[in-house]
Amino acid sequence: MALDEDPVTRFLYPPSTAATLNMAANAAQAARVWHGIDKAFAAKCLAAAERAWKAAEQNPARRESPVIRTRFLKRKASAETACSGLP
Repeated sequence: MALDEDPVTRFLYPPSTAATLNMAANAAQAARVWHGIDKAFAAKCLAAAERAWKAAEQNPARRESPVIRTRFLKRKASAETACSGLP
C-alpha cells in the first residue's frame, strides 16, 4: 500500500532530547562495530552521532510530547495492574 493510501492517521512530533541522545549512542556504537568492516559507513554513523550530540546539547530540556507521554503512562499502568493481580 502506498503511504498516501494508508487509512491510519499518523502524528509526528519533534524528537525529545532523550530520543536524540539514544540515537547518538546507537550511531556511535554502530561506528565502532562497522569500523573494521566498512569504514565509509562507520564514518557516516560517527558523523550522525556527533550531529545528534550537538543537537542534544543545543536543546537540553526538550521533552517528549504530552500526548505520547500520557498514552504511555496509561498503558504502563494498565500492564502493571494486570501483572500484579490487583483490580
